[in-house]
Amino acid sequence: ARPAAPHTVAYRGHTVLGPAHGGVYLLLFAVLDQLGLAEHDPLAPTRLHLVAEVIRRCRRIEALHAGDRRPALWADHPDLAREIAASIDPQRRDDGWHNAWWGRDPTVAEVGQEQTAHVCAVDSDGMVVSLTETILAAYGSMVTTPAGMLMNNAMFAFVPVPGYPNSVAPGHRPHSNMSPVIVVDRTGRPVLTAGASGGQRISAAVVQVVAYVLDHGLSAQDAVATPRLDVVGNTVLLDGRLPDDTAAELQGRGHRVERVEEDLCTLYFANPAVVTLADDGTMQAGVNPLHLTAAAGW
Repeated sequence: ARPAAPHTVAYRGHTVLGPAHGGVYLLLFAVLDQLGLAEHDPLAPTRLHLVAEVIRRCRRIEALHAGDRRPALWADHPDLAREIAASIDPQRRDDGWHNAWWGRDPTVAEVGQEQTAHVCAVDSDGMVVSLTETILAAYGSMVTTPAGMLMNNAMFAFVPVPGYPNSVAPGHRPHSNMSPVIVVDRTGRPVLTAGASGGQRISAAVVQVVAYVLDHGLSAQDAVATPRLDVVGNTVLLDGRLPDDTAAELQGRGHRVERVEEDLCTLYFANPAVVTLADDGTMQAGVNPLHLTAAAGW
């Protein structure tokens, strides 16, 4: 293990702290911070369109530029978030950004299931924890240490050909989608902790849940339970709970839309959890009503 200080990104007057592996969650927050999401209802088609366009671009950049032992592209290029935001047409899907220096020649992997769990915790002293654990595929590598620890099989998270930042190389760690975050206000007081399981869809789910809280004032449970979207390749996956009119309007804006129904056996939109902390010390938990998750306090 290589201990590292958390990476940070500003969002709506708050600071988001997260893992230092250069995850795309940082870029998602940075680009969304450039857009006026709070001006729209949480499930308004215009807002969903903006979120989908941001995820499409950031996923492309993640596939091309994310990897171990190098600064994240968005750290080397502080204007990147503004460039991405400027490439978004607020009314229609636009693919002109494919020719931008940060968006050429994608290698987008299909999203697979992963055996991951996330825990959000806060104690009576105000210690806040956001912890994601994974063995990746079912039963991981199927190798157990003498101490009883089941080892993961994270080798499949590498790009299996040379020449990419996430290619297999001696001493390198594979790129990670895990996005456990803690959000603090201007005074440094923690206001929420969030994270998710769900493979490549983790980052988009965490960012959308946090935005529901900070942009729209949703409670912890409402933020997790409110429908979300995701993007796989050029297809927008839309939660089937959203009305037909919303899907039709997104299609009218140029999106290829696939409506999917989430249930106990699916992870189309990851499996997020969140705990919020109010000024008076009140804590609220939000857990996914469509999965085997739970909240507890004592």
